[in-house]
Amino acid sequence: MKRDIFSELIEGFDALASEGRRQVAGRLAQYELIIKAAEMMTEAEKRALQEWESTNITGDGEFATSDWPGWASVLDRARH
Repeated sequence: MKRDIFSELIEGFDALASEGRRQVAGRLAQYELIIKAAEMMTEAEKRALQEWESTNITGDGEFATSDWPGWASVLDRARH
C-alpha cells in the first residue's frame, strides 16, 4: 500500500509535537527542582548566586538564573 505524503507529514509533525512535550516537561521538572533547592540554600549560596547574577544576567537572554553553576551542589544536597 502506497503512503501519501500528507500521512508522512502528519506523522512527522505528531512526532515533533510529542518530543516537544517531553522537552517542556523535562524543563518544568528542572525548574521545580531549582525552586525547591532555593529554599535550602545557605546565606553564602544566596550571596554567590546574587553576585553571579549581577555579572551574568544582562537581559540579552544568554544566561538565566537557572544557569548558575552553583545549582549542582545545591541540587545534590536537596536530593538527599
